[in-house]
Amino acid sequence: MHCTGCEKKIKDNIRFEKGIKSITTNLDDKTVVIEYDADKTNVQNIIEGFKKIKYEACEVKGNSPSQVDAETGATKK
Repeated sequence: MHCTGCEKKIKDNIRFEKGIKSITTNLDDKTVVIEYDADKTNVQNIIEGFKKIKYEACEVKGNSPSQVDAETGATKK
């Protein structure tokens, strides 16, 4: 994620993944914080959602078990 276009693409698409509650992006550090319902989805499903829109994501351990920090970096394909 390196521009506002990337940010919009992520927000517009990932919000449709099952169980997503909120998405917060930060262009400066190229991160996306996702709050989700653990009864409806999991980290791997969210990572797969990023793959569908040609971005790579990885889990960054946080303080809350119901949040995923997905680091998209500049790996758009």
